[in-house]
Parts: sequence; C-alpha cells; structure tokens
Amino acid sequence: MAINNIELGYGGNATIDGHYVLITSGSLSKSLNIPFVNPYDAPATEDDRTKVKMGDGVYSYSGSLGFDMSVSAVENLINSNFLVRNNEFTVALNDGHKGYTINNCKFDNVTFTSSVGALFTGSIGFQSIDDFTENAVGPEKKYLFDDAPENQLVKYWHTGASGVESFTITISQSLSPVYLNVVDQGPQYIRAGLWDLTFEVSAWDSWLEHTSLKLGRRTINILTGEHTAWNYNYGGQNETGSHSYTYTAYAANNSDSKFFSIT
Repeated sequence: MAINNIELGYGGNATIDGHYVLITSGSLSKSLNIPFVNPYDAPATEDDRTKVKMGDGVYSYSGSLGFDMSVSAVENLINSNFLVRNNEFTVALNDGHKGYTINNCKFDNVTFTSSVGALFTGSIGFQSIDDFTENAVGPEKKYLFDDAPENQLVKYWHTGASGVESFTITISQSLSPVYLNVVDQGPQYIRAGLWDLTFEVSAWDSWLEHTSLKLGRRTINILTGEHTAWNYNYGGQNETGSHSYTYTAYAANNSDSKFFSIT
C-alpha cells in the first residue's frame, strides 16, 4: 500500500512529557537478555555445537530523540521541573505514518548543543519499565516556520556566552533497571543514581572559564566545578587557532549539595 501522507521536514513529530518538539531523529528499542550456558563435552561428539537456553530472560526498554530547539522546547525542557533526578515522563513518537508511545520513562542523558551558523539542538536518551505501544491515530500537529512564536527556532546568537564559538551541555543520570522474582519479565522499577553535568566549550580566545551558558530564555549555571580538560587546535595556514575545554560540575560538601541552577 502506498504511503502518501509522509512529509519532509517536520512531517512527523514527537512529544516529551506532553510537549511537542521539532523532531529530527528518534528510536525506540526493546531487547531480551536470555541466560545461556555453554555445555562442555570431552571429546566433542557432535558436528555442530552452541549455547543452551537456561531461562526466559528479562526485557529492557529504551529510546532516544533528537530535535531542534524551539522557544517552547526551552521553556518546557530546560527547567527545574523536568531536569530533576528520578523524573518520570511519557514519550510519543511518529513519522507521519505510524506512531508509538512509551510511558514511565526516565532520562539517562540530555544534551544541548549550539555553534556559530548552526541550529541550536537537543537530544535525550531514556529508559522505561514499559514496552512501547502503537498509536491508533496518526499525527495531527504540523510545524511551520511562520507558526506561533513559541514554535520558532532559537537562534544560535541567543545561546552560549561571550567568546564562545560552540558548546555542548551534557546532563547524565545513572539508571539501573531492577528485576524481581515475578512472572513479569520487564523491570519492576528503575533506580536513579548519581548525576553528571559538563560544559564542553570551544572559544577563539584562550581558555575562558564559563560557568554559565545561555540557552535562549534560560541559563544553566554550574555552582561548583572545575576544568578537567584543555585543548588547543590549529587547523593550518588558512585557519585561526581555537581553544576548547571541559568544565565538570561536582557537589561541594556532600552528594546532595546543589551543584547547578537554572535561571
């Protein structure tokens, strides 16, 4: 059957925690981890040998989204309600033809990236205790560049800081699915561990200590941290040199000390 309703650009769409994002890529994954045993025979008596299944195994569910950052994405995703440890949310994804939804998600990484002359983009990786399900209906929302102001893309010159050529902010959260001795083969809950927050910054003028980076109407501030990597790159006679560094956040006194803020 011909598929005639797929459009270029933002023909498909996705939602994170009920908020639309201008999706550029996405994936949902389900995997089964089966316990096997490797029998031992001496001498081998068969022409072909392989492992033997010893249990039903357990399932894991995960996914990822990439998206261009709009004004509404900044408002809805870069805030202390979403970027909080152990936060649960729902992800919906469709390509203009089929759609899928996965509930009870927790993010294991969130990144925000921008550079001179490029789009301000975001990505998120997540895990869930639930399998993804197919939606009965296709997408109803379309994005156009002349839509409402909240759907407009955030310009790169509204991001970063003075002297910054490009940057990537990475927030990661260690997740561990927990399985119990029950009939259900999926995880019963997902344990959230420690956080990591890093700024990776490239600048034309030496190693500047940027502890705050602007992301449209929001700013992420590292309250306590330190440089953990420095690099100088020279691209040849037709290029100027550039400096890059990594600034890593950490808690000052104990593991639950506040180490970053969003303003």
